[in-house]
Amino acid sequence: MERKLLTKKGKETYKKCGSSVETVFGIIKSAMRLDKFLLRGNDKCDSEWKMYCTAHNVLKLWRNGQKAKA
Repeated sequence: MERKLLTKKGKETYKKCGSSVETVFGIIKSAMRLDKFLLRGNDKCDSEWKMYCTAHNVLKLWRNGQKAKA
């Protein structure tokens, strides 16, 4: 795998992985510890998921603001 990543094609392919949405899901599942929904029903789970996504986005905005001040 390391040899493949050192090629030009491998570098281009690996660069695309950074813009993947999958990292957001990983962060929400591991850092925010959302391994299961606390509420029952599709509407409630949808609301809970939107709350976690909003918290993730607000945290990103806050961190970006902290960097701008420094």
